[in-house]
Amino acid sequence: MFQLLLYTLYISHISACFLSVGDNGAYNISASGSSNWLSSGPYAFNLDRKWRSTSDGTLQISNVSISMEGTDELGEYSDHVWTLTADNITMEAALRDYSSPDIPAIMFIQRFPQGLQGASTDVQKVISKFPTFQLHDPDTPLGYLSFGGLMLGDMNKKAGRWGPKALINDGLESGPLTLFDKTGNAMLIAPYNNFMAASLLQDGSNVNWGIMGGVDSLPAGFEYKTLAFCSQNGIGDLFTNWGAKLRTLYNKTDDVLKVQQSNDVSLTQLGVWTDNGAYYYYKTRDNNTNYQDTLLAIQSYGLQMKIPYRYFQLDSWFYPKDNIGAVTLWDSMETVFPKSIEDLQNHLRLPLVAHNRYWSVNSTYAKQNGGEFDFIFGTNVSLPNDQKFWDFLFSRARNNWGLIVYEQDWLNVQLLSTQGLMTSLTTGRDWLMQMGSSAARNGLKIQYCMSLPRHALQSLELPVVTQIRVSNDYHLSEDQWKIGVTSHLANALGLAPSKDTFWTTTKEIGNKYNKEEKNPTLQVVVSTLSRGPVGPGDGIGLTNRSILMGCCNEDGLILKPFRPARAIDDQILEMAFADGQGARGEVWSTYSIVNDQVYGIILAAGLTADYTITAQKLGFLSPTLPFPFQPSVLYSVNGVYVNFNSTDTYTIKSADCKTNGENFCLFYTAPIFYFG
Repeated sequence: MFQLLLYTLYISHISACFLSVGDNGAYNISASGSSNWLSSGPYAFNLDRKWRSTSDGTLQISNVSISMEGTDELGEYSDHVWTLTADNITMEAALRDYSSPDIPAIMFIQRFPQGLQGASTDVQKVISKFPTFQLHDPDTPLGYLSFGGLMLGDMNKKAGRWGPKALINDGLESGPLTLFDKTGNAMLIAPYNNFMAASLLQDGSNVNWGIMGGVDSLPAGFEYKTLAFCSQNGIGDLFTNWGAKLRTLYNKTDDVLKVQQSNDVSLTQLGVWTDNGAYYYYKTRDNNTNYQDTLLAIQSYGLQMKIPYRYFQLDSWFYPKDNIGAVTLWDSMETVFPKSIEDLQNHLRLPLVAHNRYWSVNSTYAKQNGGEFDFIFGTNVSLPNDQKFWDFLFSRARNNWGLIVYEQDWLNVQLLSTQGLMTSLTTGRDWLMQMGSSAARNGLKIQYCMSLPRHALQSLELPVVTQIRVSNDYHLSEDQWKIGVTSHLANALGLAPSKDTFWTTTKEIGNKYNKEEKNPTLQVVVSTLSRGPVGPGDGIGLTNRSILMGCCNEDGLILKPFRPARAIDDQILEMAFADGQGARGEVWSTYSIVNDQVYGIILAAGLTADYTITAQKLGFLSPTLPFPFQPSVLYSVNGVYVNFNSTDTYTIKSADCKTNGENFCLFYTAPIFYFG
């Protein structure tokens, strides 16, 4: 146990991150100067298949260097370095504290001067442990939010009270971990580099960060970094500022994002989607009709109804697969498009978004099967490992199909089924970088779907990855529209959150799912406020135009806010503490900027109790807004019209949000202008 009780050598409180360092290798960190949040655990690494740890003396601290000053890409810092040795192999563990209040962060660096050999263990574990924190009861009550699993960590996200009973997503599906108190102090801990190879491990009473367990060796001089980032302005500000700092470092700034996303037709215009949940997912218009006729009939119906569809999405139904659903050839089957996708494009004359899955060991592109490109083979799936492959695939699709967005789905399956991705330090990054760089050369954008958090973190290096799915497939769960929490993570990483397709009519007669859509207007509202794609999947003759066109102007331009709508802090606090003091249901906020003025948007849905809002609770007083919130009026389509300035309150009645069968309320704020 590393309890920091005596002989404190260093205390830092310059920024929102507080650090205390002892002379025995122990350290504490906190986002609050009045209490300790996290206390260090033992240092450890795996060498020659044996764990070496300070907990049992098999790993010894051989040298301590305090306050080594320098400057890195974040700014000026002081390093506190422990040299740890086992069998003549050294790990340097550095705590990096930044001297500017503009950098509220602490960096943890694992450095292996001689490298590391014989390190592999269970792929779901780690081969090195630093930082390590004890899961003990903190001095002050803390909540946590842990992302994990597919859809950017949304599917397995967990929230609760921090302490010995906390359950953290770990292993290959792990993601950023957030801690917070009830007074606005918050901390986020996540990998800073080596995103595809880094993991979090909950190991008994400790939480550890390190390199994933399948990696057997590290090269000499290897460094892995973990960043703890802090805020004293709440959870929402924490995500925003952490993301902005990372994106600046990786040149995915707001200016770069504006160019990339504004040039993505699937993010700016209304389109048709045919993925899981859509009426025409693995279903054509009738038994005698192929997909080409079906898509052209949808287009004709849209023109008849004056619905301005500007692109079509093709899902996994268009290409051949093997008996486990893996892709053998990324091209259309004759049963789908009798001539070719090129022939479809000659008739449709609209750009395409095209879906893809994980690759088959029977892929015709692989050299192992007589193809031209290098692939890595696993037991059941394969992985392209050749830049020329992506150049071939994308140039053909761009030039011949009219492709604008490549949708890489099943990212979790590709990773978890490919041994080479789970055991290599670099193959995961190489795969995504090859894909992304080729997309950039061919003028394409990319959507990630079924991604693990590590995929999304890696997209920091890839501005062409403009969007990401943040919830389950439509119709697989009735609450898949609840994307407000995970939209924080997507927005921080510069990714437009995608809710997936939806229906605009309650009863879509003849649908294959035997389902109804109880809240079609809510589906349109959520999609529009997400800043992601707005892509209905209605049957022909079943679209409710008046509901759908609430998203757009008559040219199909989506009327989206300045930022994605995200859950307010009080919603996340209630998820964690469950004490009835926060928002019991979904309460999201966002805003638009018009002539340097803030126009607020508030969505309340699924409320089980009344909730009182203020500009502060909604995030409208946050220093992250580009312009200050002015005295305003709060109004809704249901007749609400009240003054709403920085100190005003308004209570949303849960009963008022259940009108016309739809369980939500939508409010707006507009600044008050005085003349004369």
